Amino acid sequence: MTSMHRETKILLISDDNQQRKDLSYILNFMDEAFVVADSAQWRDAVKSLSSSREILCAFVACHSNEECLQLITELEQWDAFLPVISLGELETAHWPANIRHRVLCSLALPPTYHRFLDCLHRA
Repeated sequence: MTSMHRETKILLISDDNQQRKDLSYILNFMDEAFVVADSAQWRDAVKSLSSSREILCAFVACHSNEECLQLITELEQWDAFLPVISLGELETAHWPANIRHRVLCSLALPPTYHRFLDCLHRA
C-alpha cells in the first residue's frame, strides 16, 4: 500500500476529549497530518488552511444521529466533495441522500488498525 502524502490533512471532529486524544495518538503513530477540534470549533480549526482541499477526509464522532446530521451538513456546505468517516454506528436511513452518501464508512470504536487504514484509503 502507498502511504498518504504528509501535507494531506485529516479533520478529526469529536466532542469527547479522551476520544480526541486517543485518535490523535493513532494518527500520530500512522504519521498522518491532522487537524483536531470539537463540533463547535471545527470551523476555527480550519481557518488557517488555504483551502478545504487540504483536508483529505473528516472523521466525525457525535453523541446522537441528529448532531451528526447537522455536523455533516455543515461539512458539506464547507466542501461539497469532502468524504466523511463516522466514528461509531449511525442510523442514516432517514437522512437526505446527499448527506447519507457523504459517509464513506463507519468505524466501530475503538477501531481496528486494518479497518482504520481501509477507511483512510477509501477516502
